[in-house]
Amino acid sequence: MKNHTGNHDVKVDTVKAQAHEKQAITSWERSGVDGFLSQWGHGIQGQLASKQAEIIENGGTYRLLALYQYARVVAARLVDGPYGLYWAVETDQQAKGLNGHYSIPFDNSHEEGGKRSTAQKKLGLSQRWAYLPAKAIIVSSGTGLSGTTTAQVVVVRE
Repeated sequence: MKNHTGNHDVKVDTVKAQAHEKQAITSWERSGVDGFLSQWGHGIQGQLASKQAEIIENGGTYRLLALYQYARVVAARLVDGPYGLYWAVETDQQAKGLNGHYSIPFDNSHEEGGKRSTAQKKLGLSQRWAYLPAKAIIVSSGTGLSGTTTAQVVVVRE
């Protein structure tokens, strides 16, 4: 949440997280399992506010795996596709020397039996951990009430 100067305020997010946690407990005490949806909602919103406060405390950054082309961070996100993880490159980045490639195989050479991505090597790409501007969001693979079972707080690049 932004304060009056336009900057994010960690205290506001921390207070929001505590308020959501308190509301979830109050809802449980008041209605037991009948209020499960509001309890879940307050719980997930509390997790979101806590993670956002953590990001703000770290100067608006979070440690994320990033795709680099030499020393430049490429605007790409990791996607779990039908054949495993790959980097989905943003369209504006495709014109910046990636020869029209928009999906780059994930390099799993750090894993046992893994191998170096030849596509990354040919394009001068590498994967590295870095502190990047980030935000916390809630993601789910379902919709409606079934979406609550898979909803979780994750951190993504801004």
